[in-house]
Amino acid sequence: MKLHYVFPVISGLASATSILLPLYQYPADRGSVLTPITTAIAENPSLKFILIINPANGPGPADSSPDTNYLAATRALAAYPNAQLIGYMHASTDGGATRCSVPYSSIINDIRTWVIWWSKGVPISGIFVDEAPTDAQNNCVQ
Repeated sequence: MKLHYVFPVISGLASATSILLPLYQYPADRGSVLTPITTAIAENPSLKFILIINPANGPGPADSSPDTNYLAATRALAAYPNAQLIGYMHASTDGGATRCSVPYSSIINDIRTWVIWWSKGVPISGIFVDEAPTDAQNNCVQ
């Protein structure tokens, strides 16, 4: 999706209060690829942008740290008062066909890794769990 085509429409969404944007793109060149997003955030200060960042179907390998591109880009995004960053993690190994097929220990490792990223300066304020259980019968959290 070409974001520069989407963001000019935002100004016409007078009744919108927030936008949830999955941001599953690596911020090459210290975030310059995010220019259309930062422009939209800056030009719409009354609109809240909730940005889900996804380095590698979650934060990456257990106990990993963010690289300098992620640090710079996430800090630049979070500098806007109307931007909120959420970390991504998934709970399915098969594209969602079987909800919550990732072992519980892997889910905990992803959460711990996001905490490491947060402690290293990635300004996330929550975690989005994709492909989570849909009913009480799911055995994800035993």
